[in-house]
Amino acid sequence: MTAREFLIGLGAIPVTENAVKRGNNPRAVVTACRCVNVALFVSGGLRRDVAVHLVQGSPDQISIITFPGEGLRRVSPDERSISFFLLKAQRAMQKLEQGGTVVLPSGISVRKSSIPELIDEWSGRQVYLATRRAEPESIHTLNRFDCVFVYDATSQYTPHLTGVSRPIYSFSSPERFIMEVNVAADRML
Repeated sequence: MTAREFLIGLGAIPVTENAVKRGNNPRAVVTACRCVNVALFVSGGLRRDVAVHLVQGSPDQISIITFPGEGLRRVSPDERSISFFLLKAQRAMQKLEQGGTVVLPSGISVRKSSIPELIDEWSGRQVYLATRRAEPESIHTLNRFDCVFVYDATSQYTPHLTGVSRPIYSFSSPERFIMEVNVAADRML
C-alpha cells in the first residue's frame, strides 16, 4: 500500500510531441515533471511507498495521471523522460470514457474520475490540503505521513476538499511542497 500520496491540481498539462522532442516544454509541463521527480526519485532509487497524482480538468471531470513509486518502470528522473511518459499518458487518456482507468506498461495509470469519487476513495485516510493559512511548521509537526497531501495550483479543486481535509502549510510551488513533506517524512524514519 502506498503510504504517502500527493495529489497535484494543475488544471492542464499541455504536453506536445514537438515540445518534448525540442526540450521546450511549457511551464505547466515542467512543473508536472518536477513534481514527479521530487516526489519519487532519491539517490540511486525510487520512493516505493509514494505516489504522485497529476490532476487536470474540471472538478466533476478530472483526468488523473498517476506515477506510483511501487511498480514504476523505465521512467528516469530527467524532465525529458518524464514529459515523454506524460505525453503517452495524455494519449491514453484521450481514449478513456468517464470512470475509465488504464495502466500503461511503465506502471503509470491514467484515469477519468471526479473529485467526489476521490474523496470517497480516501475515506479512512487523513487528507491534508496545502494552504497559506496554516502555520509554516505544520509539515514538521505531523506525527504520521501515511496520508494524502493535496496541492491545488489552480484553486479550482480546493472548495471541494476544504470540508474533508486538514490544512497544512503551502509553499510557493507544488514541487517545493512535495520536497518539504518528503524531507519531514524522511526525518521520522
